[in-house]
Amino acid sequence: MSLFKLDLDTQTFIIVITSIIWAMNFRFTFNNINYHMDIGNYCSLKYDPFLILIKNILCIFYFLPYFIELKLNKINISQQNLNIENNENDENENLDEIEAKIVPNQLNNNNKKNFFVLKILLFLIFIYFSEEIYFIISNNHVLDRTVCPTRNMFTLIAILIFSPILSKKKIDKAQIKNFLNYNRHQIIPLIIIFLLSLFIMLYNPLKIERFKDLYNINLLIYVITYVLMGLELVIIKYLIEVLYINKFLILGIKGLFGTLVFIIINKTITKNDFYNFFDELLSFQYDLGNEDFNLSFKIFYVLTSCILPYLKIILINKFSEMHFLSTLMITDIIYFPFYCIERFAIQKFRISTKDTFYINVSVGVINTILMLIFNEILELNFWGCNKYLRKNIIRRERKESKESNHNLLALFNDDENSEA
Repeated sequence: MSLFKLDLDTQTFIIVITSIIWAMNFRFTFNNINYHMDIGNYCSLKYDPFLILIKNILCIFYFLPYFIELKLNKINISQQNLNIENNENDENENLDEIEAKIVPNQLNNNNKKNFFVLKILLFLIFIYFSEEIYFIISNNHVLDRTVCPTRNMFTLIAILIFSPILSKKKIDKAQIKNFLNYNRHQIIPLIIIFLLSLFIMLYNPLKIERFKDLYNINLLIYVITYVLMGLELVIIKYLIEVLYINKFLILGIKGLFGTLVFIIINKTITKNDFYNFFDELLSFQYDLGNEDFNLSFKIFYVLTSCILPYLKIILINKFSEMHFLSTLMITDIIYFPFYCIERFAIQKFRISTKDTFYINVSVGVINTILMLIFNEILELNFWGCNKYLRKNIIRRERKESKESNHNLLALFNDDENSEA
């Protein structure tokens, strides 16, 4: 048996696909790879409000698969209802049970339904703004930047805090004890990720002068952005799994809301005003002039920006919020070799501070590996680390169930033989 096993199947393969598209989206935002590496800002497509408007308009088309699914579901429910009428003893789920799963149908008066709709709209407005803010302010994936460990640390903290609050899980001493006993393969990686991220956040400004500029209002804005993103991921999980809100409906409403917002923005301010707002907000050290972008860059940036919200919801729905954080960390790793080729081999730049460069890269790789271990994508087959993996627990339960059934059947046969 190998010491490590990468558990990639047809489902987890979507993590890799999402990471690749995310890396492509980031690279399409700028022309010169040297510009985005410094504290000052660069001319970027993510500061073009007209492109953001086009992206949101395209996202409105997510309503189309929603209405198709809605129609198909009605046909399926009608068919099931017909089957029940033809066979009263049918073991299939009846129409009432199906409808009872839909949360709005459980609300018995108009006030509760109105409150439910208002709550959903507020959640959708929040996750729209959180996602848009992340793409505009902090779509960074280069390992030797302080923003990456800051993102990992505070998004992780937000998920761990808000997930039990929103799901209203009551945690008692027995649950804590069981978690400590049976989830060591998750606890240890989390602790190491926190410590390494904190180390890099403190180490970089001590070793590199330009990183000290982050430790003013910029750092606070980045921290708020990542905390909001962590809460956004938790809310998406809550909307889909607890409230049974259709993923295409979520995407369509977000697109519609974003379209209205950016129609107003494009009507009232210019592209330079939009850029200058974030310039003042983030206290950029210096500014770079306007730059022309190839049309293909704009097209691919808009298309990938439309696809990524869908992939994000799919990931969170199929797996968890933590898996999405893993995806961002894998994106850092995927993009990094291409960055090295472009910056060092093609543009002939030198590594200015080798010690910080290699330490940042090493920490980024280690944190990604640890996050894969936490999400049980990378299995450790030594020291009993794989004993309490979810799939191994399920496998043992099935085996014990089969053995129990086999023993009962053998006992039943013995009784019959003794009676004969």
